[in-house]
Amino acid sequence: MKKKYLLSIIAIYFLPFAGFTQTSEQVVDQVAAISSQSGFSSNITYLKVGDQELKLDVIVPRLSLGEPPWWRIDNQPKPTLLYIHGGGWVEGEKETRMLGLLPFVSKGWVVVNINYRLAQEVQSPMDMVADCRHALNWIYDNTTRFQMDTTQIVVAGESAGGHLALMTGLLNKSSIHNNGKEINRDLNVAAIINWYGVTDLNARKEPSIKDRFKHINWVAELTDYDSLNTIFSPVTYVNTHSAPVMTIHGDADPLVPYQQAEILTKVLNENGVKNKLITIPGKKHGNFSAEERTYIFEQIWDFLKTNGIGFDAQKKSMN
Repeated sequence: MKKKYLLSIIAIYFLPFAGFTQTSEQVVDQVAAISSQSGFSSNITYLKVGDQELKLDVIVPRLSLGEPPWWRIDNQPKPTLLYIHGGGWVEGEKETRMLGLLPFVSKGWVVVNINYRLAQEVQSPMDMVADCRHALNWIYDNTTRFQMDTTQIVVAGESAGGHLALMTGLLNKSSIHNNGKEINRDLNVAAIINWYGVTDLNARKEPSIKDRFKHINWVAELTDYDSLNTIFSPVTYVNTHSAPVMTIHGDADPLVPYQQAEILTKVLNENGVKNKLITIPGKKHGNFSAEERTYIFEQIWDFLKTNGIGFDAQKKSMN
């Protein structure tokens, strides 16, 4: 009896000093592992327009060492996500979308998350597109610094950001001004992921540029709103050379009608562009459940892999 009591006391005494022992059967929680396998650089200026500095954040795969030089990187180019936030073109900021990007971080992608000037801060709605194009150009300029593979850039966004992602990925060098700052290269992307964005402002029942931005005083010469509806519509720029496009849309969306996804799909098919439409039955403007988002990301990984984008297997080890 005394022996059992003594063993119990010893066990209780040493319990707080129990250490972690890794086994071959240890299951890795990818969310728990992110902080030790990724580095975060915030509020990098990618473009100056007058006195305004446009910022982005970058998350890069790297291994925490726990001592100087603190991080180890493998210097291998990585698939890269350029993400554009939504907010009806008049509100929103990059920080509020960070949690939605963790699936890409957990897969070992480089993630670039940007702000852009909102509609009330520009002289033309196309200035917002130009900002996003400059962010894409910044990726091309910083491939070595952040291990980004320009042959595997995917541009994505939700709502207004989905629209801007389509515009950013579909436009070519000759089809847009660049805020007075010349971009002397082709800005190609490998794929576009459009989360319930507007695709055709000329569609029936779709609010026009004039109606959407009636409270914004743009420069006086911008009075041809009918032309702007076409210029600001992603379907205008689809051609046989367009990058593959994946669209996610709830068929009960009251803000951006599901018809917008159908219109884009039709135009893509007519031009022979690889595409996939993921319809979430009964869902509105992005109110997808955890199960639905799991399904969506399974479809995203499959779509990207089918188009030769991303890692062929699980995230490459940096050990």
